[in-house]
Amino acid sequence: MHGLGFATALTTLGIPQATLPIALLFFTSEFEIGQLLFVFVVLTLIWRLAKPKPCLPRWGAVLPAYAIGSVAAFWFLSRIILI
Repeated sequence: MHGLGFATALTTLGIPQATLPIALLFFTSEFEIGQLLFVFVVLTLIWRLAKPKPCLPRWGAVLPAYAIGSVAAFWFLSRIILI
């Protein structure tokens, strides 16, 4: 559909009928190459900016839970003793 609209625009500009298919071919190929280059640049940026995830030891995964539990237990016991 896009090519047909562009072909109509080219005929109104006075492009000869003999060169119309070549003009459409070059326009379409340039359009597709531009889209591929854009996708390539975006994927390259995503790949370059992606940070590797840290590899924690097995105990490192549960460490935050134990830290939060220890603080909660401290607050709980300190309030019971003060009451």
